[in-house]
Amino acid sequence: QCYCKHAQRLGVVIPNPILETLPTPISDSFRKEIVTAGRLSWEKNQILLIKAFQKIQEEFPEHKLIIYGSGPKEE
Repeated sequence: QCYCKHAQRLGVVIPNPILETLPTPISDSFRKEIVTAGRLSWEKNQILLIKAFQKIQEEFPEHKLIIYGSGPKEE
């Protein structure tokens, strides 16, 4: 639903293979950061990432989103 009709016709949804129960962290001293790296352009849809992170931050306000990259959408 996030993509235009043309992209929806061409694309296929691949389910996330993560299990419902995640492994226990090795340490409690992890940083509360979500990091992404890539070209900053409309194809990568960082806006969707930012909107999703807003929802995460409602429950986990201490977490930060860090975006690394450069490109036409850098500003």
